[in-house]
Amino acid sequence: MNITHTFFHWFILVLHVVFALLQLNDEGALPWIVGYGWVSVIAAMKLYVRIQPQKRAMRTLTFISLIFYLVWAAFWFPEVLVWIDMGTPSITSGMSAESPYIEYVREFFGLIICVGSMAYIYISGNSDPESL
Repeated sequence: MNITHTFFHWFILVLHVVFALLQLNDEGALPWIVGYGWVSVIAAMKLYVRIQPQKRAMRTLTFISLIFYLVWAAFWFPEVLVWIDMGTPSITSGMSAESPYIEYVREFFGLIICVGSMAYIYISGNSDPESL
């Protein structure tokens, strides 16, 4: 694995650990902690060959995870369309009962970050000669 892939895998690992830790104070946090944590686990497996399954199994696991995050994000997409119809109001303010779209849109974009991370891990496996 080249230095660029190593850097981005570390970045993905740390980023998703932080995302998982930020969920600790929320109600219903378990699916999000597991979801963000799983991306970190996959990134760690790419970094540490000793814990990595066989190359084909790793690629399959990464691909299935990528599809899972896409499907999960698709469940939130109707809420994103509502937010867009509202004129894309700010999602950086505090959450309130009058603006439930804030949480939905943030969750959707969090899942899109997971999709991007899994896609990078999957694609970076194609460019490593030792992972083919």
